[in-house]
Amino acid sequence: MGIFCYNRSRSDVDYYSAFSLGLVFVCISLFYILSNSHFVAAAQLLIYVGAINVLIIFAVMFINGSEYSKDFHLWTVGDGVTSVVYTSLFVSLITTIPDTSWYGIIWTWRALI
Repeated sequence: MGIFCYNRSRSDVDYYSAFSLGLVFVCISLFYILSNSHFVAAAQLLIYVGAINVLIIFAVMFINGSEYSKDFHLWTVGDGVTSVVYTSLFVSLITTIPDTSWYGIIWTWRALI
């Protein structure tokens, strides 16, 4: 989610990316809560959101945006190659999944007992 905020204007992009990363960490901790792993969810919130993400936000605040905005290009060759690779991966998954026979797949081990 944070990478989608990266294509905005260069002055605010770092803040949006850092806060989006924090939102992703909070959502991951919610998945831990749903799976009844409350300790891991608390550790996720304390360590990643409370420490790592705050350090990233502080580092972003100390970056001088004026020297980076001069050489900022909206679309580079690497972006194009990445877009082609991930679009082809997405299309191959979309075409493969409906053609897969899901009948013989054993989903859980309890089905065998």
